[in-house]
Amino acid sequence: MVHGSDQTPILLSDYMGSVVCVTFSQDGSRIMSVSLDGTVQIRDSTSVLLTADFRRIMGDLSQATFSCDGTQIASVSYSGEVVLRDTRSGRRIDTTFTGHLGHVRSVAFSPDNTRIIFGSDDGSV
Repeated sequence: MVHGSDQTPILLSDYMGSVVCVTFSQDGSRIMSVSLDGTVQIRDSTSVLLTADFRRIMGDLSQATFSCDGTQIASVSYSGEVVLRDTRSGRRIDTTFTGHLGHVRSVAFSPDNTRIIFGSDDGSV
């Protein structure tokens, strides 16, 4: 649900599973939502129009975030996978991070976009 400038809720119900994460891009121009069904949607934050719809990009997503420059998204899953994608095409960027023994729950880019940090249920960062 999105609240407009007049605080009127706008219901967005395009998902097959629970929405587990929502976030704004660094510049505030886009909204990203993440669903357990593997869907990532990006919308214009003013008009709420859908600008990108990546269906079933990976199962059991737990969170995603925009890079600081807005060109990439990092998504993490309960299966322990961390994946980078191009925000325009949705294509997977070659780098995939693995090695966590537990569910990966959180992810963030460094301010200069050169590093990614993520945290897992196995207690590792």
